[in-house]
Parts: sequence; C-alpha cells; structure tokens
Amino acid sequence: MAIKSLLTKRLIYTFLLAPCTLSSQHTLDVGLIQGSEMETLYHLPWFSRKYTDFTPTISLDGNLAENLRQSEFLVFMGTWCHDTKMFLPKFFKLMDSLNIPKNQITLYNVDKKKRRPRPPIKNYGIKYLPTVIFTKNNIELGRIVEFPYFSIEEDILKIYTTPNNKSKE
Repeated sequence: MAIKSLLTKRLIYTFLLAPCTLSSQHTLDVGLIQGSEMETLYHLPWFSRKYTDFTPTISLDGNLAENLRQSEFLVFMGTWCHDTKMFLPKFFKLMDSLNIPKNQITLYNVDKKKRRPRPPIKNYGIKYLPTVIFTKNNIELGRIVEFPYFSIEEDILKIYTTPNNKSKE
C-alpha cells in the first residue's frame, strides 16, 4: 500500500505539478506586461537568442532617432506566435540600441484566441500578431503588423517620413 501511495504521489508530481512549476519560470501572463515583467521577456530562450543574433542593417540616427525617443509604442504579442518570436526581439534590440526607455513601450501579451486582454485588442482593432503601433503625442503614425514589409529599420523610416502611413496591415 505504501508503494502504491508513493507511486501515485510521484505520478501526480511528474505529470501535474512539475510542468506547471517549470513553465512558470519562463512565461508571461496574458495581459499588460510592465516593469520587471517586461525584463522577463529578455530571459525567454527564443527571445534572448534572436535578440543576440540581430544587428541593425540601417543606422537610425539624427532626427529619426530623436522622433523615436519622443514616441510611444503599443506592442501586442503572443509568446505562442511564430511571427512574434521572429520580430519582437529585433524590435526590442533596436529600441535598446536607441536608448528608448521601457516606460515608452506598452506591451500586451495576447492569448491564442486573440480575445484577452479584450479592451486593448478591441480598442486598437488587433487581428494579427505581433502588432507594433507607433504614436507621438497620442496620434498614431503607423503600424508594423505581423512582420516588417522590408526590414524593421526601413519600415520605421517609412512610418516617420510618411505621416499617418500604416506600414503593413
């Protein structure tokens, strides 16, 4: 009887408790990601690998860099989404290279059905992930949806040189 009880406890731990414990170390909750939670993103294996591997191909400096530093960014992502895993590390690496403070980035992690968090998804008409919305003085300048059309740098350059141009929808 003791062996059966021990075996049952071991199975419960192995299949029910252990996966939850391990996965919670490197995941993000659905909803608004802010503060230290945003730093968790950098420790996700898919993120850190792509972040390290990315080197910007075009220098974003001068007036464009200053415009970016005066902008806000709404980012909708899904940790389960292939396009997020390809694009988001590059976006953050570019923002970090320009010394854009994290408090200018509003980050939402979206569920697989793209229903939660409901208010921001509905308010911004989010249908595809990732979506990065570039704003300045609460005016939307443009978006990058799913992936850049040319490259992240070229698409950002186009957004900031052609006002109210939504790069790719």
